[in-house]
Amino acid sequence: AKGNYSATLDKAYTNGEALSVTAKDAANNVSGAAKVFATASLSDSTANFELVPVFEKQTSHQDKTVVNASTRNSLYDTIDFVITGKDGYITLDLSNESRILNGSVSYQIIGSGLSSSSSQSISKVGSSHDTIILNKNLPLSEGAYTLILDAYFSGSNISLNITEKAPVTQDVFTGYESINGHIFADTANKPESYQIKVGDQTLVHSADQSAQSMTVNTPDGTLTINSDGSYQYKSLATSHSDASETSLSIQILDMNGKPLKTHTASLDKDTTPPEAGTLTLVDYEDTGSSDSDRISSDNSFGLHIQGHELGSTVTYESSLDNGDTWQVMDGNSVTNLEDGSYLLRAKVSDASSNISYTNSIAVTVDTQAPDLYNAIGTNYNLDTGLISLTTATEYDLSLYKTSDGARSEITDLSAVPFEAGTYEAVLTDIAGNSATQAINMVSPSTYYSAKDNDAMYIVKTTKDDSEIITGNNNDLLITDGDINWQAGEGNNTLIHTGSDRYSSISVDGGNGDDHFTLHSVYGSIYLQGNNGDDRFTLHPVGRAYLYGGDGDDIYDINPGDATSFEIDINEYSNWGYDKLYLRNITPDEVSLTSRRTDVYLNVTKIQQISHEMIDLEGNPYTETYENVHSGSIKISNQLSNHSIESIYFDDGTVWNQEYILSVIG
Repeated sequence: AKGNYSATLDKAYTNGEALSVTAKDAANNVSGAAKVFATASLSDSTANFELVPVFEKQTSHQDKTVVNASTRNSLYDTIDFVITGKDGYITLDLSNESRILNGSVSYQIIGSGLSSSSSQSISKVGSSHDTIILNKNLPLSEGAYTLILDAYFSGSNISLNITEKAPVTQDVFTGYESINGHIFADTANKPESYQIKVGDQTLVHSADQSAQSMTVNTPDGTLTINSDGSYQYKSLATSHSDASETSLSIQILDMNGKPLKTHTASLDKDTTPPEAGTLTLVDYEDTGSSDSDRISSDNSFGLHIQGHELGSTVTYESSLDNGDTWQVMDGNSVTNLEDGSYLLRAKVSDASSNISYTNSIAVTVDTQAPDLYNAIGTNYNLDTGLISLTTATEYDLSLYKTSDGARSEITDLSAVPFEAGTYEAVLTDIAGNSATQAINMVSPSTYYSAKDNDAMYIVKTTKDDSEIITGNNNDLLITDGDINWQAGEGNNTLIHTGSDRYSSISVDGGNGDDHFTLHSVYGSIYLQGNNGDDRFTLHPVGRAYLYGGDGDDIYDINPGDATSFEIDINEYSNWGYDKLYLRNITPDEVSLTSRRTDVYLNVTKIQQISHEMIDLEGNPYTETYENVHSGSIKISNQLSNHSIESIYFDDGTVWNQEYILSVIG
């Protein structure tokens, strides 16, 4: 009958073990039988797991600039470079605001079993930009190469770019480690028979059944549970950031469906970056003028990190492009690091591949002595008769006079007296590297030829019919007489004091940024600047032939009180970047004419002159008359080459090429 009963067990049963129960009445008659399971309550359990990402190193090829150089008009150079990846290409980017591209390029590429050469010409009107791929059908493979390049495009900007597909190794996320757990961590109370339920799926475990398993799909992965209570979770996230924290609930029921316990598997993702710490330099000497700017000739030093997370992994990285890309360093020290501007940092990784970076340290390694070529400039003060020496702001300059093996320093470089003899200029860069430039001050008679092409020469002569030959440095010639000067490749300076005399002057400045200054010279003047940004200053002038050559030249002309003058500016191929400044002349005193491709500036300047006079009877009166100054300035090939960009007057008036054409038709 219905009710509560008690029974005495014939033995000790395990949790979940099946037993048969038979009910009998008082007369020992069987009134019912049932199969039941012995159950004991189980405690809920929780297992906390951390998703551990797996990364593997993979190498890909990315665009990298190997060489980049920019210039104007011409690029003639021999360049050694190394391709470390594949698909190396050499390109020239040309640009010209005048929308005229005209020139040619020839080249030779040698290296890695390759020898290739070619040349081509370009003539385009209406286009301001073009790109030439020198090895378009012959990409360069890994290896060392030499490029011999000769490119000439008048008036154009030229940019040389050598690029490659460089190998880049990165840590790529490939998934998470599998997580293994067990519902019955304490096997002492594990039931003999039970049911495992997740969602609407159930798995039965009993002593008389073989091992089974079931797989449950979760939002981010799969959970596989075996009937013995062991389980494995596999995340299917495709990136480290996609995986979400998950809590999996697993219920344990007895064979009658009664809940025994709940097991919760908590899957957490460690996204907390490790403590990065602080990076410092060790065994580092900051040479040069400052001991704290980290611009130094020291190229061997160590790196030290402190304060980072215990148990983390530290790798050191360097960057040569201001942090755009980073390369892994070999250990925590450098030896004979190549010259360059570096950023250094440490990368700190924890067990879950979370990453932190230390502070970056900027270090510039400079072991090269200053380049003495064109590094020191000179000038001459007409009023004081003193010489000044200058250099770029990034250098310190010291000057010493040498005599009989002794050196005496000249401290004021803005007021150096001219004294014939030998000198040493010491140039020191910010990293403490130095170089010594020999300077010779000479005062020759009628002929002098430099004995040292690399030395600087400061020549002062007052002799007529002097012939001077100097070397390939920044030389200065000071004279007031007839002169024939053959200069070298440096930035040369001519100061002709003139003193209202008739002089014959012939100067070939060589290839450099030359500056010719003539004061009160009315003779026959021939000045040739050749390649370079030259400046011609003639105040005043009589007859002169001026040739600037390639480069952005400046002509500064003041006829002064010369009653007549004739100036010929001859530019054959400069395409509109030169400037002409007319001093002491107004626009209404100039008329424009042309002949063939030449433009003439015809100058007529009328000067009113008054004198206070006294007649024979002692009466004062004013006598006025006109003094006419006339002359011409010829600009050769202006209509074909547009060599002079604009003409500038003292009152601010500017005549550009468009205006000149509108006047002469």
